[in-house]
Amino acid sequence: MTAEVAYLFRHALLRDAAYQLHLPGDRARLHALALELIEALCGGRPSERPLEAAGVSEFTAHATDPFAEELAAHARVAGNAGRALRLYLRRTAEYGEQQYRHESALASWLVTWTLGRQQDTEALFERALAVHRASGHRRLEGVVLSNLANIFQTGERLEESERAYEAAIALSCETGDRDSEGIALANLGELYRRTGRAAQAERAMEQALAIDRETGDRSAEAFARGNLAYLYYETGRFEKSERAFEEALAFDRALGDRRTEGVALGNLGLLFMKTGRPDRAERAYEKALALHREAGNRRSEALTLSNLSSLYMKSGRNREAEPMCEQALAIHREFGARRFEGVALGNLASLYHATGRLEAAERGFEQAFALLRQAGDRRSEGLFQCDLALLLVERRRFADARRAWKTACDFLRNTADAAELERQEAALREACGKAGVPFVDVSRAP
Repeated sequence: MTAEVAYLFRHALLRDAAYQLHLPGDRARLHALALELIEALCGGRPSERPLEAAGVSEFTAHATDPFAEELAAHARVAGNAGRALRLYLRRTAEYGEQQYRHESALASWLVTWTLGRQQDTEALFERALAVHRASGHRRLEGVVLSNLANIFQTGERLEESERAYEAAIALSCETGDRDSEGIALANLGELYRRTGRAAQAERAMEQALAIDRETGDRSAEAFARGNLAYLYYETGRFEKSERAFEEALAFDRALGDRRTEGVALGNLGLLFMKTGRPDRAERAYEKALALHREAGNRRSEALTLSNLSSLYMKSGRNREAEPMCEQALAIHREFGARRFEGVALGNLASLYHATGRLEAAERGFEQAFALLRQAGDRRSEGLFQCDLALLLVERRRFADARRAWKTACDFLRNTADAAELERQEAALREACGKAGVPFVDVSRAP
């Protein structure tokens, strides 16, 4: 054992021994004092909201958030700080969602709802639901399930997420909680979209939008409009998509929601790029990037960097595009966002292909597919399988190219993106023509 390690070991032992020598009442008072001092340094305690309002869209950042877990630990020991414990457990969960620490967020939500009991995650889940069922709080039980479904979805646990959303929607219908029903339907629609079920996604999103209009929840309506706009974009209905994006953007600006305004601008940039307006796309991406950085929205910053790098690639600015791709990839890895890491890897592989680094490109695509399959993102994998098919034709590996193209067709047909499939087919026909092999049978060399 080195001297430094020995010192740290002894220091930890002495610290723990000294801590245990305090009388329980003294320990409680010291923890209460620590809680008070940290809150004072951070500008005071954040305001409490009713638990029924729980959800990522409702979260407002506070200076105590990076210390919320520590504050909860102090509150747990401080004798009369029960309200503070519940508050900071909840903020630990909400801050964890914002930072993409999914397991931590899930555990904190569950501890919040079980009043601080320390058990494993699955037991906490069951206990949380049992508490509300026993007390007859059916509406609150639905809120628990909906928030858990959000965390499951963001953490790529899609089957669990779908079951939880369906149960939450059933409870919302039973209790007449239209606000919660609309939010859960919008999020379930997003899950359907991600997993290639475009028709189901559209029905759920339209139901959510109708409920939000009925209840007058403008923030939820803006969210539902944005989701529908993106679905229209993915399924090639570009005029309808642009109108919906503009409406969502107007809602976000009226509400002063800079975070979702940045998301809407970034999505508009995608639409402008797809419809041949690269100058407008670039301006939208740059505005979105500034808003994401202002709001500290690192995930959306990374997504916008990826999209901007793709725009640079298409305009021949590969030297500017590559560091942007790498920066986006680093941010997604930092937060453990496997789906978006997969998309960033696919974009980087496409850049390698464009710059003649074919072996690196093929490796990058395979790494991207592994992550996208874990995340259930069939559309993104389908698009990158198209890119891989082009690369394999170029390398004259026609049997492999045919398999990649078949996978791409299966995925893109399921997402109802006929226009994109047609565009990809034209590109592959051109590549096959250059290789001297018929498009309908890329399995045979000429």
